[in-house]
Amino acid sequence: MGDNVFYGCSNLTSATIPNSVTSINYGMFAYCTSLTSVTIPNSVTSIGEGAFYECTSLTSITIGSGVKDIHSTAFCNCQKLTDVYCYAVNVPQTVTDAFDNSQIEYATLHVPEESMQAYKETEPWSKFAKIVGLSTEINPIENDNTASVLIQNNGGMLTIQGAQDGTPVSVYTIAGTEAGSAVSQNSMARISTSMQQGDIAIVRIGNRSVKVVIK
Repeated sequence: MGDNVFYGCSNLTSATIPNSVTSINYGMFAYCTSLTSVTIPNSVTSIGEGAFYECTSLTSITIGSGVKDIHSTAFCNCQKLTDVYCYAVNVPQTVTDAFDNSQIEYATLHVPEESMQAYKETEPWSKFAKIVGLSTEINPIENDNTASVLIQNNGGMLTIQGAQDGTPVSVYTIAGTEAGSAVSQNSMARISTSMQQGDIAIVRIGNRSVKVVIK
C-alpha cells in the first residue's frame, strides 16, 4: 500500500488493516476526519510520518506488538484521543512530535505491565496523563484464522474486535454460568453483562477461550 492511500477520505469511519500489512505509510489515513478508532495489527513494524494526521474524530488507537518505529506527526492533531493501547513490550522508537496537539496530557496509555516504567521514562509516551497495565483491561488472542482479536471491557460491557463475521461469542462467569452472547458482525461483537469490577470472565470466541478481568 502506497503513500496517502486514504488521504482525505472524510466519510471513512472504520478501517480493518489486515495482517499482511507490514507498514502504515506516509499520510495513509491523514485527514480521515470521521475515523473514530483504529487497530494496527501485530504484523505492522512501522507507522509512517503523518499516517493519521488530523484524524480529528479518532478516540482510540490500538498498536500491535510488532511496531518498532513511529515517525513524525503520525498521530498529530487527533484532538479527541482518549485511549492508546500499545502492545509493544519494547518501547517503539518514536519521534517526539508523533502525538503533537492530540491532548495526550488528558489521555490514558495502556501498555504491557512489565514495560510501564520504560514508557514512563520515554518521550512522548511519558506525557500521557495516565499509564496503566494492559493485563487488567485487554487481552489479545488469536482466532482460527490467526487474525488478531482484541477484547476491551468497561463496567461489564465487553467489546470484541477482529473476530470473523458470523463467529459466535459467549461470555461465562468463572463458575461456568453464561453471562451473555452475540455473533460477530462487521468484525465486532458487543456483549453487556451484569458482572462487577474485579470479576473474572471467560470469553469464548469460536473454539478459543480467554480470561478477562472486568474493569
